[in-house]
Amino acid sequence: RAKQGSAKTADRADTKRQTQRRKSSQIKQKRSIAEDVVYLPPKPFSRKRLLLRLATVVAVVFALVFSVSIFFKVETVVVSGNEKYSAEAILEASGIQVGDKLLTFSRAKAGGKIIGKLPFVENVRFGIKLPGTVYIEITEVEVGYAASDTNGTWWLVSAGGKVLQQLAPGE
Repeated sequence: RAKQGSAKTADRADTKRQTQRRKSSQIKQKRSIAEDVVYLPPKPFSRKRLLLRLATVVAVVFALVFSVSIFFKVETVVVSGNEKYSAEAILEASGIQVGDKLLTFSRAKAGGKIIGKLPFVENVRFGIKLPGTVYIEITEVEVGYAASDTNGTWWLVSAGGKVLQQLAPGE
């Protein structure tokens, strides 16, 4: 029996040693993994690098704006949807001229000029096709009715109530 008791004690001791070896090998593995990770401190702030990046961005933006203003100019204007007015009259009313900057002319301003100067125009749409074409699409108003005043002057009015034209007596 004494041998059996000592054998059990020896087995326990062996198991304990094996457990300690496993733990120590795991700790060594963790240490070796941690030793592989290298900490690099961040680079110090460099004003030269910041200024270089800022100058690069400014140069690219300037080059884009400059190229758009130089290369993309109005070369042709195509007018569609017009029956009452000629294309030349619409182009003159819009204020768009050949040589204007294609991407920077004000569409709202040109449309407002057309509608303000030409009463039979109800709606204006603009389109641009690079490298140099402007499309103007006109929607003209239909005469809804004619009304006369006490002087015998006739007025052409659209269905929406917009006064389109004054006709002299006898026209």
